[in-house]
Amino acid sequence: MAKSLGNFITIRDFLAKHKDLDLLKLLFLRSHYRHPVDYTEGKIDEMAKMKERIAIFSREAGKVKGAGRKMRKTKDVKKIKEKFTKAMEDDFNTPEALAAVFELVNLGNIYLLKKNTGPALGVKDTLLTLASILGISPEEPELELEERDGKLIRERNKARREGDFEKADKIRKELLKKGIILEDAQAGTKWRRKL
Repeated sequence: MAKSLGNFITIRDFLAKHKDLDLLKLLFLRSHYRHPVDYTEGKIDEMAKMKERIAIFSREAGKVKGAGRKMRKTKDVKKIKEKFTKAMEDDFNTPEALAAVFELVNLGNIYLLKKNTGPALGVKDTLLTLASILGISPEEPELELEERDGKLIRERNKARREGDFEKADKIRKELLKKGIILEDAQAGTKWRRKL
């Protein structure tokens, strides 16, 4: 291993480039501790997508909580939590434990789609517990949108309503360069930061 060969990176260098230490943690968790970890930027991009899946579910489930819904843990949630525990008890099998976390995220997304808010909140509560055991944070930090970017989003929405899709796409690409991802839905356009 040598830094000059590109197969070595310090944590300080990693944080300077990626800002989110959870991406490095996920890379290590995907391999059993007895096996070597192959670090590449492509794999870090994969970890960013994994973290994004967790953060998006967590954010969407958090919106449900604001509606004053009661949390309910289903049998499926309990089974997945048991899989997680069993994996961790099996010589710290973190790849299997992480698979259980993503099974939980998938289940939570199904509950959200079906508007089963109580079970979705049960999934989020369990997700927070399991993620904290692994040392990762499923929550996205609250970020403010700069006034200029908010104006661009409103301008893009107006262009879409008027059928000027070329202008709308141009604005979307401009925002994406700044790390702002737009998601169009029936309720309107939502934005989030790219991890």
